Amino acid sequence: MRPSITSWHRRAVRGLSASLLLGSLSISGCYAEELAELREKVERLQACNSCAQNQLTQGLALALCSPPVRQLIDDVTAVCRREDICLDQKISTLVGDADPTHTGRFITLMRQQRHAVLFFAPNDTLIGGPQGLYAKRMQRVALPQPPWLPTTRFLVVSNLKPPLGSGAAVDNARLSTTDPAVARAERRGQQVIELLLDYAFTNNQGQTQKVDRRQILHWVYAFTKKKDETLLYEEQPVPGTELSQSVWVFRIDCATPEGSSPDAVANTCSQCSAPAVSSPAPNQSLGPAGAPTLQSVAPQSAPTP
Repeated sequence: MRPSITSWHRRAVRGLSASLLLGSLSISGCYAEELAELREKVERLQACNSCAQNQLTQGLALALCSPPVRQLIDDVTAVCRREDICLDQKISTLVGDADPTHTGRFITLMRQQRHAVLFFAPNDTLIGGPQGLYAKRMQRVALPQPPWLPTTRFLVVSNLKPPLGSGAAVDNARLSTTDPAVARAERRGQQVIELLLDYAFTNNQGQTQKVDRRQILHWVYAFTKKKDETLLYEEQPVPGTELSQSVWVFRIDCATPEGSSPDAVANTCSQCSAPAVSSPAPNQSLGPAGAPTLQSVAPQSAPTP
């Protein structure tokens, strides 16, 4: 019995479908290799970009702060990592270590950093208020010009009257969180911090930038003007106030970003190195995506007698 045309058509369609499936699988396999290689190249470019940004940030941080200042910021941050406020006893020794003269000259040590000094009245109200001269100076210090970096922090130092004594005994005196003077200094610093957080800056793209609380470091540290130190005009207390009733705000562009480490940066840069490219085998050339393709070999003509 002769097979029907319908059954012949079914077999033909099945055969054609199988051929197309095999062909598509072969083509998909070729493209899969090229896509995998393209994905690897994109990942390597991303690693290179991250590596370049990290290296640029580290270079800028080194240029924007003196080594003693960077040492002080990193050391104090390390010992106060789990605390919202860092107290005097954890700072005095580190200031003495970072100061090249080892005399605890905090004002001179931090003088080159952009800063503003805000003074408070005896009742702990800000002189001039939130719109006054001192607040405006702090706003200029916080302004993202030049732009903030991943290493930018705002150091708020609440000063207070040191315990009775003189010399090293004063600088190394320990403060207690139960001390009313410490609580008042903390509140003065918190007033300044809230002002910082309220500022809104518009960049060239029309976007609004605000200081993040994680960018703020708060120290309660009793420091004095040493005999060989001088105060700039804008650092001098106004009548009715004292240096111990001041809050100093520094812009620090060299703080080590939280969670970063030299090993992490090195690991990112190691991913940036390009893989070794093997030489193509004989009769092969590299295709557009780097995949080897066979070259046709033309038959050689026989020598003419």
